[in-house]
Amino acid sequence: MKLLRATIYGFGKWVDESIDFSGAPFLCIHGENESGKSTLQQFILFMLYGLPPKKRAFYQPKTSSKMGGVLTIWSPSIGEVTIERFDHVRNGAAICKTSNGQTYDEEWLIKLLNGMTLETYQSIFSFSAVDLDVMKQMKGSDLSEVLFGIGLTGSATIHQLEKRLDQELSGLFKPYGKKPALNEQLKVVDNLWKTSLEQKQKESTYRSKKEQQHALETEMNHLESQLTENKKKEIDVDRHLQALPMLQAYQQTRSQLKQYPETIAFPENGIERLNQSKETMLPLKSELDLLQDKQQEYKAKQNELRSELYEKEVYEKVQQLVNQKQELIDYQAEQTQLGEQIQQLDHQIEIELQDMDIGIEREYLEHIQLPFHLERTWNELKEEQKQLVSEKEQLQQEETTILKQKQYLENQKEEKESNLLEEDELQENKERIQQYEKEQYIKYTEQQRTPQKENWQEWKRKRKKTMQYGSSGAFILSIPNMWLGITMENQFFYVVAGLLILVAAGIAIWSYQSMKLADTFLSEYQLNDVEKSAPSISKAEKNKAVTLLDTQQQALQDVQLIDDQLKKLTIQHMQLEERTNSFQVKQNRFQDKLEETYRDFPFLKRIAITYWPSFYHSLKQLINSNRQLQQIKNMVAKLENWQQDFHQEITQFYAENSWNTNSQNLEELIAELEHLLEEARYTKGLVTQYTKWIEENVHRQRELTKQISIIEREIEDLFQIANVTTEEAFYERAKVFQVKQQLVDKENELRLQLASWYADLDENALQAKANTDALLLERKKELIEQTISQVETTREATRQTLSEVKADLQKMEETEDYSTTIHRFSVEQESLNRMAKEWAIRKTAKEMLTKTKHTYRDHYLDKIVAQTSTFFEAITNGFYQRVFAPLETKTFRVETQDGIQYDVEELSQGTMNQLYVALRLAIGIIMSKKHHVPFMIDDAFVHFDDRRTINVIGLLENISEKHNHQIILFTCKEAINHNINLGKQIRIGNSVRII
Repeated sequence: MKLLRATIYGFGKWVDESIDFSGAPFLCIHGENESGKSTLQQFILFMLYGLPPKKRAFYQPKTSSKMGGVLTIWSPSIGEVTIERFDHVRNGAAICKTSNGQTYDEEWLIKLLNGMTLETYQSIFSFSAVDLDVMKQMKGSDLSEVLFGIGLTGSATIHQLEKRLDQELSGLFKPYGKKPALNEQLKVVDNLWKTSLEQKQKESTYRSKKEQQHALETEMNHLESQLTENKKKEIDVDRHLQALPMLQAYQQTRSQLKQYPETIAFPENGIERLNQSKETMLPLKSELDLLQDKQQEYKAKQNELRSELYEKEVYEKVQQLVNQKQELIDYQAEQTQLGEQIQQLDHQIEIELQDMDIGIEREYLEHIQLPFHLERTWNELKEEQKQLVSEKEQLQQEETTILKQKQYLENQKEEKESNLLEEDELQENKERIQQYEKEQYIKYTEQQRTPQKENWQEWKRKRKKTMQYGSSGAFILSIPNMWLGITMENQFFYVVAGLLILVAAGIAIWSYQSMKLADTFLSEYQLNDVEKSAPSISKAEKNKAVTLLDTQQQALQDVQLIDDQLKKLTIQHMQLEERTNSFQVKQNRFQDKLEETYRDFPFLKRIAITYWPSFYHSLKQLINSNRQLQQIKNMVAKLENWQQDFHQEITQFYAENSWNTNSQNLEELIAELEHLLEEARYTKGLVTQYTKWIEENVHRQRELTKQISIIEREIEDLFQIANVTTEEAFYERAKVFQVKQQLVDKENELRLQLASWYADLDENALQAKANTDALLLERKKELIEQTISQVETTREATRQTLSEVKADLQKMEETEDYSTTIHRFSVEQESLNRMAKEWAIRKTAKEMLTKTKHTYRDHYLDKIVAQTSTFFEAITNGFYQRVFAPLETKTFRVETQDGIQYDVEELSQGTMNQLYVALRLAIGIIMSKKHHVPFMIDDAFVHFDDRRTINVIGLLENISEKHNHQIILFTCKEAINHNINLGKQIRIGNSVRII
């Protein structure tokens, strides 16, 4: 995945800005502090992963009501994808649009990112100078584990997690410790258990009382059961006495019913059902007779209509011909329209030919060919002529300018030469100046001669002594070195001896030159006195001579300058002549092209070259109009041929069917065919209607027949149920059935009343109860009442004893020491279980973390460490060549180019940071095989030296090119920005600027 461009409508300080990330896989975004680099990075993360409402509120712009934007990315599997996020739309959820117009939601974006979360991205593909500060806070013994954790997860959090788990496990439990919480809790639970055992022995009396209470409560329950059972018996006897008259009436009704047959067959509501069936059947039979008469009439009319129709093939052909009517109308309309276009184009071509007035005939238009390159050729000729005219004017103007400048310089030269001094006068002024300076020098030397002469003599003596001692000492020292070189055959001593000889020679030469200089100065002090006879020169005369000589020198320089300028003008004039000759060659070549063009297109002679490109378009349009005119004429001819063929087809169809017609017009023939189809359609419609009526008639007859048969079958069923064959016998059976039914109803009524008293008794039990003597029932009731009185007396005595036992137990339960101890024991034991569970969870997490680290080491760490070695070597310019992963007893180590190995804590802070950067880059490269997302690095190289900063920039450029991996570097350092060669640079500040 790569970032292509971003449009920020509002995010922090960014409002209505666009940034283009395309053009190069490596981008450097440079800006000063508070220019918006971190905000831009957060905007990219917001577009990819979103933000919660509180964080979105933090980035709400102060100068805009919008918060959000658009980010366009490129995916290898899909292509361009545009991601839109706005704070006020869908609660900040993403809307994704692909290049084919499809729209997707946030879940689709998560799948596109292969499920990568914001935390995973920041752990693997994003790091900054803040991450390097974590390395400074670590102890030397922890650095290896920190780097290993970075190799495992892409961040230093795994080391912090492992240390926190160790601290929490030590804080919870130690096998031989006393301070950890779990050890303390074990001690508390053990003490409570011992206390509860002691209190339990004091509660033995309480248990016996409890057993007595249980026995009394059981006895009370038994007495309550006996009392309930006797009261139930008393209620049954009372109910029997009350229901006795009803039981006797019930038995009498059953005796009367036994005089009738057990079952009398007769349908329910038989009389009403028979009368209703007879009334329903009469109108149905009348309607059936009427429908049978109508059916005969419909069939006769239908056969008459079918005889009037032609064969099916005839109507199909007619329909085919009629269907072409619209096509005929369209063609005729098109033909009319094309005719108007022909007239319009013909008139237009004539007018354009007249307006051009270049002698082109209509027939010539069909033969003119305009190649595809002709317009460009004419444009080139136009531009070439324009350039030739401009070049000619420029050459003439330059020649005039050179001639004027040459004349001006020659006049200036004559004026300057006329003001020059004569040779004798010039020599005289020079001698005056020399004489004045000589006099001044002699005066000065006379004053300084004596002390300076003594100083020079002393200096000469010391220099001579230094030369003697220095050269002699160097030469003497060279002799033993030469002897050692000869005896030991060692080139080193030869070199030392040679250097000492050179030093001796150098001292001698330097001293000789110094003394020679001293002799020169001393010889000046031997000059004779200035001749007194020479005339003296005043300072005013000397100044006048100097002024004249300066004026003479300035005039000579001016003349020389003018000569130089004249030479340059001569050279320029010669160059101008060469350019003039070259121009003439161009002009001749251009004339040849014109002649060739005139041969191909003679009519261009009447048109200026300037107008050729415009004329090309007019001519091309004219040719296209003429071609269009011919195409339209061909289309009109095709339309006419089609109409003739169609007319012939219709005429032939009429002849084949022997149809007579009084018209030969195509439209009238089609109208007759349409009328034929309309009549056939109407006739077929009537036939269909009669068919429908016949089917409905038949259907109705079937329904009526079915209804009549159903009614007849119902009447037969009624007779069959009553077991009779005549209607009179049916009515006689109905009377007997009604009398028996009244007795049955009475029996049911009495049984319902008895059911409320005896719901579960059968007929024999009811008969037995009806035959019971009332006096016996009264005696049974008295006996039950006596039993109830005895049970209540016993129950009261037992209740009194139980109350006394409970009072004793209440006194014993007032002391809550044992229950309190048991309660505390349960609470503390639950706390112990909870702490043990927490210890087990952390212990399991620690073991899983350790196992994960070993699994990672076996599968991925070797690849990452190998890649880290490559990157670390590139950053350190080959000084460190290998990185070794930590083993069981060894930490992270690095190896120099000399084969020396260092533990990670032995490295400098800067080198340690560079190892961290190499490791993070290696993780990103390895993980990019699954998650190909851009790197984002925020000023992670601010503490590097200049050489290694250049190395890491070159490494990033190489990674981006070799792995085609987009890398975005945010920096405020101008030096980093200047060292980028292959990447794209984007400056941000008041506005975005791409370098």
